[in-house]
Amino acid sequence: MRFAARLAGLLACLAGLVAWAGPAEDYAAGDRAYRRGDVREAIAKLRPAADAGHAKAQALLGAILDASEQDEEAVRYLKLAAAQGEPDGMVLLASMMGMGEGTPKNPAGARQLMEQAALAGKREAVVAVAAAYLGGGYDLGPAERASPEALAWMQRAALIDHLPAIDRLALAYRKGEFGLAPDERKALEYEARSRALRGLADGGRKATPARRPVMPKVPGA
Repeated sequence: MRFAARLAGLLACLAGLVAWAGPAEDYAAGDRAYRRGDVREAIAKLRPAADAGHAKAQALLGAILDASEQDEEAVRYLKLAAAQGEPDGMVLLASMMGMGEGTPKNPAGARQLMEQAALAGKREAVVAVAAAYLGGGYDLGPAERASPEALAWMQRAALIDHLPAIDRLALAYRKGEFGLAPDERKALEYEARSRALRGLADGGRKATPARRPVMPKVPGA
């Protein structure tokens, strides 16, 4: 009897582990299907995982639904992913919020969400926020685009070799913008980085081009 009880307990634990692993397995299967171009199979596998609360499944399913023009359902899943701190979900939801796709247009909310994704380490989110400060996206006005916060985002984007941010910083150091003191040495450093990234090293020699991060949609930029 004691052995039977232990066996029953072990089987119950194993059953619990299988059930717990289900959403992760469904996500992996859905991801594989998506990568090989089988969208229908991907959706079929991802939906149970997303409904079970798997954040990455929610983000990927939301992305597929967005691409399929099923915007309202895409927003629903992306909100679930973003609420769990999933950076991909944040980026995609911010993009849809900024454009007013599947949800009322909300530039300020979109920027806040994109900033959260950027601070979570999402490179394309850093680029998107910097691009908004550069171009006036997310309804950013002239005062905000000339603020210390704008400078901070330019610097973050420059660290990942975003050329427009590097060019803007070079100009800012030449003119003393963003509250900076004019600094020709700094301006020259940024200008040299810009030339190198464009493949124009000193002396006209070609340099290896840097990989540029993919930039999500930024409304108004």
